[in-house]
Amino acid sequence: MASAQSTGAASFLKLPTELLDQVASLLPRSAFRALALTSKKANVSAIDTLYKIYLNRTAPAKAPFHLFLRTVCERPDLAAKVKRVDIRGWRSEYEVATGAAWRGVTEVRDVDQTEKSGPSFTSTEKSVQDSATARFKLFVGAAVKAGIVAEPTSLSVSALKASIVWYTSLKEDGDFLRLLGRGVEDAQLVLMLALLPNMEVLNIDGLSPFPLLDWHHFLSRSSTALRKLSVLQIIGSNTNLKEPVVKNSLQFLDITPDLLQIRLIALAAGGHNFTLRALPSSKLWSVALLGCGVNLRLLRKIMLGQTLTCIAYRPGPTQVNAITGSDIVLPQLLATFTDSKLSLEALVIFPSAFKPERGSFKIFENVETLEVPLVDVLNIPYIEEDPEVIYGLLKDHLPATLRHIILRYMSSGTQANVIIEQLAVLKMQNILPHLDKATFIFCSNAAPSFVSAATVALGGLFGGLTAAETAWGSVSRMEVTVQEDFGKLYKDAGIYMVVEQTDE
Repeated sequence: MASAQSTGAASFLKLPTELLDQVASLLPRSAFRALALTSKKANVSAIDTLYKIYLNRTAPAKAPFHLFLRTVCERPDLAAKVKRVDIRGWRSEYEVATGAAWRGVTEVRDVDQTEKSGPSFTSTEKSVQDSATARFKLFVGAAVKAGIVAEPTSLSVSALKASIVWYTSLKEDGDFLRLLGRGVEDAQLVLMLALLPNMEVLNIDGLSPFPLLDWHHFLSRSSTALRKLSVLQIIGSNTNLKEPVVKNSLQFLDITPDLLQIRLIALAAGGHNFTLRALPSSKLWSVALLGCGVNLRLLRKIMLGQTLTCIAYRPGPTQVNAITGSDIVLPQLLATFTDSKLSLEALVIFPSAFKPERGSFKIFENVETLEVPLVDVLNIPYIEEDPEVIYGLLKDHLPATLRHIILRYMSSGTQANVIIEQLAVLKMQNILPHLDKATFIFCSNAAPSFVSAATVALGGLFGGLTAAETAWGSVSRMEVTVQEDFGKLYKDAGIYMVVEQTDE
């Protein structure tokens, strides 16, 4: 038996490094120590896998950032191994100073599935026994070496500020040192980003709604911070009714030359200057701005010179209201995406304002997936119900390459039925020869705020809409009704039909 075990261990250690790396990637964190002790070769695979991803989605009291930060300050070799950072939000100066409740993770994940990904530094970690003073000295030394702050003349710092000045960001070295010295995770996060030269993926779930350190101001002083970043996802703040929507600057995008994907959720992008006309990366292939408020000039800067395959623009009404001049109508959006007209394959587009100007999706010659709200975007007037007119509008508006169309905010009524019918006719007449899936999403209760507001505002233009016509009322059993009315037609046309009903 012992001989067999020895033979098995010896065979395991003869595995190529690539296979050892694969084995390590499948192990839970609890097994990494055992693997590391097996041999020098296995130790390398264990350490590489352990530090490839920094995962921390636990409350600050249970999993503080400073445990991981201390490691990367002392071990630049380990910091260089980190390729992905997936973290919760963090506490701002105001939250620490006043003891305000932390507002972190917005997305609940299965810990058992994510724990294998890397060091999460939860409360199971053995606490590092050091003093706050020693830790602060270490962090300041690392920040100075990284170039994000100048050498301070003294390590004494002032007390935290318990007041809020909305729509501001902190840019002084003294601000950074004050927060770092008082254990505010805002400063720890900025320092962490400065010390990870090879980070490629950054996922932040739930920003603090209170003023934070200005990333661009500090990280632009480093020659490596964010320079390898290729995938960025940030979920913004969830403010209450008594708080304004927070404006976050996206100026740090100016120091991301390798960026490939941007996904921003629930952010109001404000405070941007336009020293650079376009982003330094011209390699973007996916941009998603969901529940965001972005002014037209910034949107143009993000899109300029890009050949994107995926674009999703779906603004949030509260975020739009927080950004002056952020209402963007369909023709402006389509013009902004012009550089991607030949490369675009998937488009989600929801204008934040209505204007009776037509635009056509036919400029995108290779779009296969299109998701839009039914009203406004398809150029179909609210009161239009004539099948021939609707047929002509759809024919003139939709690209022949379309494979999947998703129509949101549909209401029960004649117009919706005619649109559903004419899409099948277009397929059967070979106008949309590739269309093989159609998804229709009906609202159960009321129209989204920006739609109903536009409808009311333009009521006079369409002859005056009644209250019944500006609300969608309760829609029952739409899934069954639509399938019964159009299921056979869509089957004959070779289109898979999906009908959903939502309160959104």
